[in-house]
Amino acid sequence: MKTSNPLYEFFPNLLDVSEITWADVVDKVDYDVCQGTWGYTNDCTDDVMMPTIVCEGYYLPESMAKVADEMYDLHDIDRCHLYVSFARQTQTYGRHNDTMDVVIVGAIGTVSYAFDDGEVVTVQPGDALYIPAGVYHDPASHTHRATLSFSREIVGDGDV
Repeated sequence: MKTSNPLYEFFPNLLDVSEITWADVVDKVDYDVCQGTWGYTNDCTDDVMMPTIVCEGYYLPESMAKVADEMYDLHDIDRCHLYVSFARQTQTYGRHNDTMDVVIVGAIGTVSYAFDDGEVVTVQPGDALYIPAGVYHDPASHTHRATLSFSREIVGDGDV
């Protein structure tokens, strides 16, 4: 059942992500590292384990491509990034907002998103969370995780 709030929309069990494996995640990370289309959220600090890895290349293993194709068909989006945390309590971007609408889909593990109104949404595999552009949110990993982030690429001065 969809949950709506002015800051987000949550769709539990929207997509079947059961075919996505850690081998697929490592394949995507390896490919994007070799292509130079990856990064990480923040530098390591004394109190935080390794940062979350962000894969931004266009290559997707078949299991992720199936989910992406379904999202592309359902919504007017054309980009899929993979966020990977190999350790619990991995550093994320912290509280931030995005310049475009995003749809977060849990693939492996659990991550929660805290919003400025005090609401917290926990995303499990197959759940989808829509966050409009400009809405502040603070992701927190609770387990090893792989999360797909879908958006529509913005070109130039904000024209799509």
